[in-house]
Amino acid sequence: MLYHPAHIATNIATLSKVVGGKVVLGLSRGAFYEYLSIRIKKPLRAVKEAVETIDLLLHSGGKYEGSLFKVSSKTHLKVHAYPDVETYVGTSGPKMIRMASGLKPVRGIIVDNMWNPRYVPKVQESIRIGALRKGRKPEDIDIIPRPFCCVMKDREEAKKIMVKELAKYLPFLVANSPMLAEAGISFKELEDFALHSEERGELAIKIVENF
Repeated sequence: MLYHPAHIATNIATLSKVVGGKVVLGLSRGAFYEYLSIRIKKPLRAVKEAVETIDLLLHSGGKYEGSLFKVSSKTHLKVHAYPDVETYVGTSGPKMIRMASGLKPVRGIIVDNMWNPRYVPKVQESIRIGALRKGRKPEDIDIIPRPFCCVMKDREEAKKIMVKELAKYLPFLVANSPMLAEAGISFKELEDFALHSEERGELAIKIVENF
């Protein structure tokens, strides 16, 4: 997360004013920072404070004292803020899901690369734990699976295309998520797949079909 939440809140408020109504905000720890030699510190804390800061600024403004983000009591948005903002947090990890599900502004959890139905109950349980811990109703929180898709008449050709795409994205978007174990894939296999997707045909197909 490279932007201060105040900048994100301003962008959301501006967009809401332009469209004249509801807008959707998606937040996550981010990905591909390795290419920039950037290490995200305390991602759980960063996402939590970002959600809280943005919600505060969009509704009333005021002081926020987080360990990573701070806003003075005099801070307010110059753009008229509409309160009709739906916030979603993107993650596949149980810790982030539980934390986000306990935050009142969060409407749902977006899980990238999730087309394995065996992982859905894990996500549901994490949402249930996080929501109940903070007095929220688990059923009020949506699950948005967002898998990579390739629609073609030739199934085998589609698999080849997906192997190339997944090799680029999975190590950064999924990393060592428990979603791997549910698909019967180890992190070492995923790393090996990313480096040798062209040669490791059997492993590549396993990941495409099971992930």
